[in-house]
Amino acid sequence: MKGYKLVFVMLVAACVLASCVSGKAAEDDGKEYPASIADLDAMSLGSLSFYGKSFGKLKQKSLSKFFVAPRRNTVELHFHDGINFHQVILKQGAREKVVDATKQFVQEWEDHTLQDVKANAKNAYCKGTMDYSFGVVSTSHWFYNIPFYMNCIFVEGQPYLVMRIPSQRSKEEDSLYSPYTEVYLSRSQAESLAERLSQEYLEQLVQDNTFVEQYSYE
Repeated sequence: MKGYKLVFVMLVAACVLASCVSGKAAEDDGKEYPASIADLDAMSLGSLSFYGKSFGKLKQKSLSKFFVAPRRNTVELHFHDGINFHQVILKQGAREKVVDATKQFVQEWEDHTLQDVKANAKNAYCKGTMDYSFGVVSTSHWFYNIPFYMNCIFVEGQPYLVMRIPSQRSKEEDSLYSPYTEVYLSRSQAESLAERLSQEYLEQLVQDNTFVEQYSYE
C-alpha cells in the first residue's frame, strides 16, 4: 500500500510540474522559455558569498537572500554593497548566459589563458539583461531589462569572474540613475553560483520539494 502511495505522489508532483511549464514567455534574446516551473512558493538556494570592491580593495560579503521563484521561473539575489541595498532578478535566458560565462572562465583558468585586460563590452564573456532595483533603505527604485556583462578582472594578480551592472537612467525619473555595480566572484564562488542557476538544478530542487511537501502529509 505504501508503494502505491509513493507512486501516486510522484505522479501528482510530475503533473504539477508539467502543468506549469506548458506556458512560454519570450525574453530579450528572442528565445522562449517556460513562464513557470511549478505552482509553488519561493525556495531558498542556500547561502552564497561574493566580493564587493571598496577603495580598490575587495571585501567578502554574503547574499542576504538567494532564492528561486518557481511560479515566475526567476532567481533573485539580494545583497548590500556600498550604501545601497541591491536586488537582482534573473530570468532563465540570463541565467544560462551566466552559466556559460562561468564555464568559459573556468576553462580559460585551467588552460592558463586568462588575460589581465581592462573589462569592457567587447571582451565580456556574455551580455544579458536583468530586472534590478536598489535603494539606501530598501530596494525601491526599479529598472527593467537592463544590461549586465560578465568579465574576467584581475585584482592584486588574482582573476575574478565579475558581473558588471552599468549605471542606467530611470525611464520614470529623469534625475535618477542606478549605481554602477560590480559583483566579484572567485572561481569557487562562480562555480557554486552557476550550479544553482542551472535549469536542471532548479527543476530538480522544485521536483524534490514538491515530493516532500505532498508526501509529508501522508
